[in-house]
Amino acid sequence: MSTALARALVLTEVLPWSSVAQALFLSTTKNVPFLHAVLELNLLPRERLEEELARADAPVAKTLVPDVTWLAKLPPGLCARLLALPVGKATGPGGKKQAVVALADPRDEHALGELTFHLGAEVVAVRASLSDMSAAVSALPKPKAEESFMESTLVSMRAPEGIVLPPSERGAARPPAPPSAVPLSASGADASAIPLVRRSQEPSMPIPLVRRMSDGEPVLELRSPYSRVPRSVESPAAIAMRTATDRNEILRLLLEGAMEHAKRVILFAVRRDGFGGLLCTPTMGDEAAIRDLRVPLDEPSMLATVATGGTYFGPIYSAPAHVPLLALLPAVSDSVAVTAARLRGRPLVLMLAEGMEKPELAMRHLDELTRAAGEAFARILATKGE
Repeated sequence: MSTALARALVLTEVLPWSSVAQALFLSTTKNVPFLHAVLELNLLPRERLEEELARADAPVAKTLVPDVTWLAKLPPGLCARLLALPVGKATGPGGKKQAVVALADPRDEHALGELTFHLGAEVVAVRASLSDMSAAVSALPKPKAEESFMESTLVSMRAPEGIVLPPSERGAARPPAPPSAVPLSASGADASAIPLVRRSQEPSMPIPLVRRMSDGEPVLELRSPYSRVPRSVESPAAIAMRTATDRNEILRLLLEGAMEHAKRVILFAVRRDGFGGLLCTPTMGDEAAIRDLRVPLDEPSMLATVATGGTYFGPIYSAPAHVPLLALLPAVSDSVAVTAARLRGRPLVLMLAEGMEKPELAMRHLDELTRAAGEAFARILATKGE
């Protein structure tokens, strides 16, 4: 995500923070480039956006011919998501191999870091216009669509390629025939192909995908071991929130559940004067200092972005609102996750987590925890009649 460009658009007053926040939200939730989100929301004309991109201090790429050696190392669809394209090789200090990559926004630190990781080499960024880059990545081979749940868990019943199915299998009307009239061989120009499966004339009962055994026995699932859809297991903390009786118990369970997926966690309360620290894990240090922590509500920050909707994963970037946070937590500025527990759409508690071994999996569990916390808050308020 191009946080540097988003910050520049706000600081130079090209766009208000509210508009940039909408584009960031769309980019995160729909997994589209931030530049495309700006255009899709009609926040800036394409020509004006190109002017802002041209301010980047980087050489301009003359041609956009992909380097197939570097391109083979990148995951399918990454170039389109980052609006980047490897176009050549270079030699750096000490004879180190470098990858020359054209980007629509060379200031995108997240894109540069991801490209460096996948290519296994230092990246030299050059700039290309947004129009040229969009056309270049659109010409790349499209990645195969992900299998659906049914396609990844059930065995396909289609015939192999090259097998000619009889009219009955192609949807035509099936003529009545005795079951014993199936020939073992056929000859002649008008001979029909032998069906792979003889279908009974009697109606068959559907086979359930899940068969529930008697009490105390496991459930048998007809699920492929190669399924790409991981089985979701609800967190014990989320289950315990269903019977929580007060706010402090919900916050404690939220913190304990998050500690299973992150090493350091901070909970913030959303107040009128800003985001105030509530609780933290012991690894964060002095809990009293966390309670004194305040992040302004009316200034651009990652907490304000999440408060308007969605989640955040990335660095604690340099911003005036982040100064107290960076001063207190200098060791957690590389990559953090922020989610919100909401009540009727309004944020109540924000959770900042850091130190996740598997960020994508952890983000899903943290989002489930905050959702469960919001439902628990709503249940308590409904019980009290507020």
